[in-house]
Amino acid sequence: MIYSVKANKKGFKLVNFKKGINLILSERTSESSQKDSRNGSGKSLLIEIIDFCLGANFNKKSKLSHDTLKDWIFTIEVGLLDMKIAVTRSIKDHNHIDWQILGKDKRDNLPLENPSTIDSWRLFLGEVFFFIKSSESNLSYRTLMSFLIRKGLDAYTEPFSTFKQSNELVKQITNAYFLGLPYEYAFEWQKIEDEKKTLDILKNNNNTGAFKRFIGNRGELEAEIRDKERSIESTEKQLKSFRVHEQYEDIENKANTLTSQIHGKSNNNIIHKKQIEQLNSIINEEMQAEKLDSLEIYKRAKIEVPEMVKKRLDDLKLFHTQLLTNRKSYLQEEINKLNLEIKSNTAQISSLTEDRAKLLNILQTHGALREFTKLNEDHTRNVSALEELKIKLQNLSRFEEGLSDIKIQKESLHKKVMLDLAEREKSRKHVMDIFDEYSKFLYEASGHLIINAKDKGGMGYNYKIEIKRSGSEGIEKMKIFCYDLLIARLLAEHKKGPMFLIHDSTLFEGVDERQKGRALQLAEREAKKYGFQYITFFNTDSLPSPKELGQLDIHGITRLTLTDKEDGCLLGLRY
Repeated sequence: MIYSVKANKKGFKLVNFKKGINLILSERTSESSQKDSRNGSGKSLLIEIIDFCLGANFNKKSKLSHDTLKDWIFTIEVGLLDMKIAVTRSIKDHNHIDWQILGKDKRDNLPLENPSTIDSWRLFLGEVFFFIKSSESNLSYRTLMSFLIRKGLDAYTEPFSTFKQSNELVKQITNAYFLGLPYEYAFEWQKIEDEKKTLDILKNNNNTGAFKRFIGNRGELEAEIRDKERSIESTEKQLKSFRVHEQYEDIENKANTLTSQIHGKSNNNIIHKKQIEQLNSIINEEMQAEKLDSLEIYKRAKIEVPEMVKKRLDDLKLFHTQLLTNRKSYLQEEINKLNLEIKSNTAQISSLTEDRAKLLNILQTHGALREFTKLNEDHTRNVSALEELKIKLQNLSRFEEGLSDIKIQKESLHKKVMLDLAEREKSRKHVMDIFDEYSKFLYEASGHLIINAKDKGGMGYNYKIEIKRSGSEGIEKMKIFCYDLLIARLLAEHKKGPMFLIHDSTLFEGVDERQKGRALQLAEREAKKYGFQYITFFNTDSLPSPKELGQLDIHGITRLTLTDKEDGCLLGLRY
């Protein structure tokens, strides 16, 4: 339990707590103006200070992080290991805790260095309050404590979590711990869920091609494997019969040179034959011209030609005949030269063709080293691709087997949990009966706390609270109240926990007058009966009427009354 809260500054309002129910009030003074607000009186800040000394994180979101408080030091006196301990933590050195055992008749030492680091302090409190072993990393002292000291609006939205967007695994483990269920099952659920998420991610990525790239489609993979195997078989045969010629490239170059020479000589022959045709044509034309007789032409025209002209025509004819003969002789010589060159080219073409045929035969029966290397690289690439395809097929088989295994594991774990719940029927009924009793105390009809395994396809325990007229803000807040009070009682019954429960005034906002009064009565009854503290906060104008409080004496349970004036605030100042 918590005995007191103090600070190193004179203006701070010392708070002393007692067993049972403890009430902190905030009231508006008669001098208060419309601008004054009780939001800064220090109710929530007191909760923050208590949690701060019990190992809460210190960051910019903390109400204690303002520069005005940088020199402040806070101390709470709390019960630990049947001893009264003064726990001190400063804003300036918030990473360390100082502690001191109070009283002469108690042990003068703790299994903890002094000052202690904040991490060591949390581990120590986790073991002292909740019997958490250091190896149980998923069972967090701070998360458990957040149910007993709910802070902020997010903590009052639903019973089974105190953080917005709470991790499902943390939610399963924490509530299973409080309700006396084997939270170890949650680890098994999470392991199965993680495996399924991995497979689901691969499966969902199918739309982007990632699934096919890394796993593939069974039919397509098997077809690709067969194609690769055939390609590999073919290249293996080629490699076995492949003969590398050391002078392959030289031979290939010679064959190419011969081919060029053959083409060149063939082209020359074609040109020469064309030239011969042209020369023969010229010879024929000139021979036709030689047959023409000038005198005969005159005779046919019946023209008398003088003797002197006849002599000149005969001389001219003789000269022309001699000229044509010389011309024909020259042209024939040229034709003969061309024929000889054609004959020579033809013989050389034949010889070159024969030489080239020998070279081509070598090229056909041998290969170049670069060709062999390329063929071998292609073969190696195909072998590697085949291995990759086979791995993909194996991954696909594992994926399909994984889905089947997950289904089997989930069904097996579900049966195990159902059997365990059946074996714990007595303790589970005890927990649910307490909650039913609490809800019935607040409302005419009792509500129900449902503790069961989720449906076969689901993972984890199913935690649910049903109260008639559920849905209004007030009833939703009272679900949290009943559940937290249940937790405090269960911990007290099993001699666990810090033996206190703290609720901010946020819990009672929007709650009906009657339910607020009965909630305080119930908290007072349970805290006194089971030996734990219930600490809560109210604005004076939101307190239930004496009629709704029954026998509960507000003045007797009020430990501190704050006001909206500066000297009435918890710190003695406003910032």
